[in-house]
Amino acid sequence: MNAKSSNDKSTPPQVLYGRSGMIKQLEDLKSSSDTRSALIRWLGFKVYKLSESDLFKIDYKKALKAYLSSHARRVKLIGVLVRDTEPTVKDLRARYKALATNLDKMMNLELAAFYISVNIAELPELMEIVK
Repeated sequence: MNAKSSNDKSTPPQVLYGRSGMIKQLEDLKSSSDTRSALIRWLGFKVYKLSESDLFKIDYKKALKAYLSSHARRVKLIGVLVRDTEPTVKDLRARYKALATNLDKMMNLELAAFYISVNIAELPELMEIVK
């Protein structure tokens, strides 16, 4: 999963593009088993110290088992865009079509955009309140 937030007023926003943009990151996960392996290892280090009853660790183990039993081809690519602008299908429609091209039959692709009424710049502070 890849998540990006943007207060960029252009459509689509710049966080979708470039080396660290959501589309490039999803393309890399789609086409490179090395990139997927690196992500799995990184997540493994994140869950290592969690208790065995932690839901994130349980889900990680379940997903890892499914991935490995499919000979490292069963993948669900998820991209999430969070914006503080008016909703528009132009944000993700063309990017979805491009990413879906030549998608392996063992892969699923989902892109979602959430348009919120809170200014993106306020999100970090609001997330601290929720903790």
